[in-house]
Amino acid sequence: MSFLNKDQLGKSLDFLFREDTYDPKAIDRAAYNLRLGKDVFRSSSEIPQTLTDEDPYVTIRSGDYVLLTTAEYLTMPLDMLGFITLRYRYKKLGLMNVSGFQVDPGFKGKLVFSVFNVGNNDVVLKFQEKMFMLFVTKLEEANKVDPDEKHEHDEQESFSLEDVIAIKGRSASLVQMESRLGSIESSVTIYGAIVIGALLVLFALVIGLVLQK
Repeated sequence: MSFLNKDQLGKSLDFLFREDTYDPKAIDRAAYNLRLGKDVFRSSSEIPQTLTDEDPYVTIRSGDYVLLTTAEYLTMPLDMLGFITLRYRYKKLGLMNVSGFQVDPGFKGKLVFSVFNVGNNDVVLKFQEKMFMLFVTKLEEANKVDPDEKHEHDEQESFSLEDVIAIKGRSASLVQMESRLGSIESSVTIYGAIVIGALLVLFALVIGLVLQK
């Protein structure tokens, strides 16, 4: 398996993406850097957020799941396969991609990523920022695909209602978790002391009755 190099990627952009969505300057050595799209949804939010040039930032809280979209609309040829990874600059901040890592031959649409902030700090993302790396390999022969067979994510422009429902309210920040664990620990300490005290009193009563006999 061999991956397209910088020059090959440059010549393939019109095949890999819809014309009005890609940036030729996003090619970096042997990868194309996918940019953050406009639609974002955080698990702790009530509604999705739309990023714009005037309002380009979104804050991912510690412990948050988030749905992200790409600015690019992919049109993967039937004889090509894509692999995706989160850029290191975001990994070191604590973000982890928990969605798919592959772009199937013949896929058409914007990619949707599910990302989790496992770090201790909040992470700020910016609209159109280069966020994911796409590596492309050419297959020995094109996949034979039934033109009438549609994949559930083909031609998607954003995440679905089902995607939103799946992650909504699922996360709790590490600070919240630490606070809850602290409360549980305090409760265990208090009630544990009460139980031990009661057992000691009961033990003393039993000993007293035995000695009286």
